[in-house]
Amino acid sequence: MIKRFILFLASVFCIPFSGHASEMTFTRASNGGNCYYGCNWTIAQGEITSRTPRVFQDYLKHGHDAELVFDSPGGDVVAAMELARLIRAAEMDTMIGRSEPYEERWFTVVEGGECLGACAIAFLGGKERIIGTQLFDGDFEGRIEFDRLNGHEILEGIAGKSLTGADLLEEQIEIGIFVEFLLEMGVSPELYARIAALPLGASLAISNEVSEELRVSTSRVSQRPWRLDELGYGLIARTGPREDTDSLWAFCANDGFHLARAFSNVDAEGAPCDQDTCYSASDVMFQDAQIEIGDRHFPIEFLGLRVGGIPGVEVLVDSLVPREALETLPTAKSISLNLNTVSRLTLDRARVFKWRWGEEFDPRLIKLALNNCVQ
Repeated sequence: MIKRFILFLASVFCIPFSGHASEMTFTRASNGGNCYYGCNWTIAQGEITSRTPRVFQDYLKHGHDAELVFDSPGGDVVAAMELARLIRAAEMDTMIGRSEPYEERWFTVVEGGECLGACAIAFLGGKERIIGTQLFDGDFEGRIEFDRLNGHEILEGIAGKSLTGADLLEEQIEIGIFVEFLLEMGVSPELYARIAALPLGASLAISNEVSEELRVSTSRVSQRPWRLDELGYGLIARTGPREDTDSLWAFCANDGFHLARAFSNVDAEGAPCDQDTCYSASDVMFQDAQIEIGDRHFPIEFLGLRVGGIPGVEVLVDSLVPREALETLPTAKSISLNLNTVSRLTLDRARVFKWRWGEEFDPRLIKLALNNCVQ
């Protein structure tokens, strides 16, 4: 049964990679910096073979960093599933990106990373999964493609063959094993249906929106929808359920229109912290920044940190923006902070207001918040 399942997987995946690709290697990489997040990662580069899981296990014996960055043309599907489980057991995050060396033994991440075929299966092992990279060096898009499965075709063809009940059961179990793998990785089984429905020889390249819908990718920032909440004698529009303190806020007050981020955690110096970074007061006090809401840019004036006075909120990073900026939020799907002068020292600052929610929301939420200003 196991041997047949292995042959089944090898036959149902079309694996379009070059025969000249090198076997996958795992390399510990660093940009030479000393930061809380994203200065060190693991490069996973090359073709996945039957040897790859054992090579990865040997690599783990010498320690590893939380982020595993793939750049691979594909390879052995069965080995990729085993690799995915090892990645999950190691509690590593998976990303997609190209890493290039610079200045002796240091590395940097650049555009152009891809994870195709079997690599896309291994990618699903990540505790957090990002189609691209979100490291200290930058934020880049990546490319992921799942190869066409023959499972749908196999099931349709069974009726035209003389198969025993045991044969039919084995075919169904084999397909069921792959769906079970998706569920184990926290991925929607609809991914299998979409792959199985592809034309012969086709691949499935999915957008960020679809990947989040199918839970192929996750995110380090909240993707929860917006809602209304009370604050003082007024209303705010904010992300996430009420029990999530860490959230993005949009509201108006006597002094203007506000875009703010609430933090529930602070470090020993009282600086706000999310799961990736702690931001000092100087990190949120700088000039000439813009907020990008969807595909539009708006000027902002940082007010800095507001400490205390709000139940459950340790620190509020607060900024003034034009009213039009907040009215743009319902159709924007994301915001980010753009700095006129960008260096490695300022990239972490740019993450203060980096947020994605992935879908449009009811504009009446913003309208109500702006008509019921906080007092």
